[in-house]
Amino acid sequence: MLKDADGEIIQTGFADSAVKSIDLETGAETEPGGRSPVFVFFARLINLKKGDRVALRLVGPEGVMAESEGEPLERQKAQWVAFAGRKLRGEAWPAGEYVGTAMLIRNEQIFRQETTLFSLRTP
Repeated sequence: MLKDADGEIIQTGFADSAVKSIDLETGAETEPGGRSPVFVFFARLINLKKGDRVALRLVGPEGVMAESEGEPLERQKAQWVAFAGRKLRGEAWPAGEYVGTAMLIRNEQIFRQETTLFSLRTP
């Protein structure tokens, strides 16, 4: 763990599949398109403490798409990737604004929070 960092959200974004740390480190994640089979919001965090939780919320043009409260961590984590998403149920994702919010919760309080926007122009 980095000595001076105390739980940080270092990256958030949107992808067309579940992501892993290696995907984010190599830039292998791909943003969702209108017909992507999955629409995912992710957050990468560092220097988490035992008991921390990561909560995610993904909202699209038609309302809440996915939410994840996360379980308390059983031990410290140097790096952690969390994601929440939904499978495509129709022909295409609706065009419009998508909002992802990541929250690092420590001692049942929001310790860090980051909101990221994504615009899908055409289905």
